[in-house]
Amino acid sequence: MKKSYRRLRRRPLFTPVWLSLLGGIAFLLASSWVWNSLGTTTAILVSHAETDGVGPERQLSAEGLERATMLAAMLEDVPLSAIYVTELLRTRATGEAVATATGAELIELPAADTGKLARLLKRRKDQVVLVVGHSNTLPDLIERLGGPPVNLDESDHAQMLVVTTGWLERTRVLPLRYGP
Repeated sequence: MKKSYRRLRRRPLFTPVWLSLLGGIAFLLASSWVWNSLGTTTAILVSHAETDGVGPERQLSAEGLERATMLAAMLEDVPLSAIYVTELLRTRATGEAVATATGAELIELPAADTGKLARLLKRRKDQVVLVVGHSNTLPDLIERLGGPPVNLDESDHAQMLVVTTGWLERTRVLPLRYGP
């Protein structure tokens, strides 16, 4: 009896082809997963609005309430995922005006913990968030996000910084102004 070796000769040819095809499909799936996980975060950074008095628990002045309302009107149509504020009343009052207009969640973090805030912002891929901070905390936050050094004037409440950051791109800071 003669054995047929013809079938055995063809089998080794198909094995590398199928393995290559499966490897290519696995590579494409892994690449698309990595690409989708590397989204961009956009953070709109503003200093709290004008205040009355001196001390940590000072309230917004009439001018500050007007500025907070102006900010809320500006960001009304922006799809904000969250609004980060500090534990101080002036940032909370500024953020609440925007939260009321947009329906975004208001999240309070300690002013001194810019490292934690930077980590939270980096996790918000493909989202837009508002950060209401202080002239001394926002520059530190920008540097922790990988941006260039920025100096903010404590008395200038019309400053707005749009920061975009992503895994495969450098952090960009766009300085803007709103109101008088």
